[in-house]
Amino acid sequence: MISGKSRDDDEQIDVTLRPRRLDEFIGQEKLKDN
Repeated sequence: MISGKSRDDDEQIDVTLRPRRLDEFIGQEKLKDN
């Protein structure tokens, strides 16, 4: 089921999927160069 409330493991998933450094971003080279 889908719910608007966050679960306990949601934060851990966000941390593992979100890039930590600019060089980890995929694509958008022009934006990264700025």
